Amino acid sequence: MTNDSDLLAEAARWLETGDSVRRDLGGPGPVSYQTSTASHAVLTWTNAAFNRSVMLYDEARSLVDSRKLFVAPIVVRAFLENVGMLALFLEELQVAVDSEEGRVRELAVTFLNHSFWKNREFKNPVAPDDIFLTPAAREKYGTKRPKVPQPTQMVAALDRLLRRNVPSLSTDLAVGFYGPLSEWTHPSQTSITYAFTALGEIIPVPTSGGPVQHASSLMHSMAWCLAQIGVATVIRQLILDLTTDLSSTADAAGSSH
Repeated sequence: MTNDSDLLAEAARWLETGDSVRRDLGGPGPVSYQTSTASHAVLTWTNAAFNRSVMLYDEARSLVDSRKLFVAPIVVRAFLENVGMLALFLEELQVAVDSEEGRVRELAVTFLNHSFWKNREFKNPVAPDDIFLTPAAREKYGTKRPKVPQPTQMVAALDRLLRRNVPSLSTDLAVGFYGPLSEWTHPSQTSITYAFTALGEIIPVPTSGGPVQHASSLMHSMAWCLAQIGVATVIRQLILDLTTDLSSTADAAGSSH
């Protein structure tokens, strides 16, 4: 039967897995905004999104090490959504590259301009020109409403990626861990009643393995999520490989004219 010690031991292994990946990455580098070609647009979005994953990882690890268990889940949740966004972009990019270069650039520009705020404004804008749009977004959208995926769609994309590469997985791990993090992030029973009253000390979390303490369950969830920094690096490399192939194809097409 699973107990607190088992969960914390596995959490420690996952954290070390993530840290070993992070040590090899170095610091996030500057990213210039370029969208003139499909490859430029893809690289701009990918490098910026990956930088955000790395920085969120660093902040989350600092909070976990400081045992700030009521703040850490917020940052870990944002980190997992960011890795999910990378997975969703890769998924859609793999489809787009089989089409045409214009479709790839359009996809990258769409992701570069994701905005829940702009999405709301576009529903009934009083003055479309007052809405902040990058030049590439204005070129693509005009005054149309941009596409905005929901966070759950991003996390689900990460699960699809994991299942494709690890066929033995029988459950949606990312979505499964995302749920408990959300409970700690929102002002819910978990983050208020259990966390700040005596109930948290006497009512354990029911799991498939047995009852465990809420703090141990939270550490376990956060550790698995942070270990996905390794998946983020793989996704980034797959995107870069696709971009290289795209550039080679474009160069070949240009030299044939």
